Amino acid sequence: MPPTSRATRTKPNILITGTPGTGKTTLAGLVTSALPDYQLLEVGKVVAQRNLHCGRDESFDTLILDEDLLLDEMELILGGDDAGGRGVEPQHAARGGSGGWVVDYHSSDLFPERWFDMVIVLRSSTSILNDRLVMRSYSEKKISENIMCEIMDVSFNEALEAYHPSRVLSLPSDSIEEMSDNVSRVVEWAEAWEQSMSTHGVEARIHVDIDPIGGDGDGSGAMD
Repeated sequence: MPPTSRATRTKPNILITGTPGTGKTTLAGLVTSALPDYQLLEVGKVVAQRNLHCGRDESFDTLILDEDLLLDEMELILGGDDAGGRGVEPQHAARGGSGGWVVDYHSSDLFPERWFDMVIVLRSSTSILNDRLVMRSYSEKKISENIMCEIMDVSFNEALEAYHPSRVLSLPSDSIEEMSDNVSRVVEWAEAWEQSMSTHGVEARIHVDIDPIGGDGDGSGAMD
């Protein structure tokens, strides 16, 4: 069984994804603050800091991801007990394959399904998303591309194709109140996952997966 198998984890790994501007980094930071034993992994920062790219796409003002390098790096971070001997920072290696990662990235379908126990897809109305991207000084072309991705539900559809629907939940992220509710729901689910593991072992997590945080596992948290 691979070192990143779900059977070896004592805490769940959570992926927070969505179109740029939907609040992924904010939610991930708030969740890790509420769950002090968990650790935040911002994939974009890892790509930039460890040069896991092939240069810059000037038209979109973004780095061109080297997927193979990123996956190798994240396997070390999310992987087994020997990670510390392979160039991984001590705080990352210490976590090993025990879980407790909150990962923030705008895409989900390039990661192996076995890495994550829950995938949160954040969604925003196009008007609010547009305002947020303008505040980031995105180019008109980049804003248009991201707005179209949100209209077409690209992030949500990617997640449903890459992961079992029972692990995927779509949540609205237009307001401070919604963000607060989302933090509470994710924290509640993570604590339930840990409790089921400590009490009943791996088998109990099947039940937690079916109804992770009060949804029906098919994206019932999605906005109309």
